[in-house]
Amino acid sequence: MLPFDALKRCFLIYKNIAFELQNLFFYKLKAMLLPPPTYAFAS
Repeated sequence: MLPFDALKRCFLIYKNIAFELQNLFFYKLKAMLLPPPTYAFAS
């Protein structure tokens, strides 16, 4: 079995990735539903 530290690290990494994917999903959803703000084209 893996030591608890390694399990915790894996869990944190997984949670981080899930969080990033969720943010990306909501961002794309908002971009589809809402008119794009002007500052999106500024850069």
